[in-house]
Amino acid sequence: MVKKAVAAFLFGMIVVFGGLFGVNIEEAHAASNTAKNMTQYNQVLKSNLKNLNTSFSITYTGNQATLRKELPNLVKAQQKQEPLIAANLKTYRYKGKTVSNKLVVTYQIN
Repeated sequence: MVKKAVAAFLFGMIVVFGGLFGVNIEEAHAASNTAKNMTQYNQVLKSNLKNLNTSFSITYTGNQATLRKELPNLVKAQQKQEPLIAANLKTYRYKGKTVSNKLVVTYQIN
């Protein structure tokens, strides 16, 4: 609970100071949530889970068949590899949608 509050505070500070210095937080966030292969996808997923993001999307530009096949196991694999993720992640949902030949996977984390 404390970790989530700290993460929310830090994100709020980034948004405030980023806005003051002309940084578009949404563009930076979107760019960092794009992956062209499974290695990048797992890195982006891991980063979002470790940062305790409760809602995020990852745009995948690689082979959709590969990702769709692996998708059901990716969060579970991160839980096994990272104690922080395992300790904080209780339930999650994801949904994939093809947009302009890219697979956009949206996660809801509780």
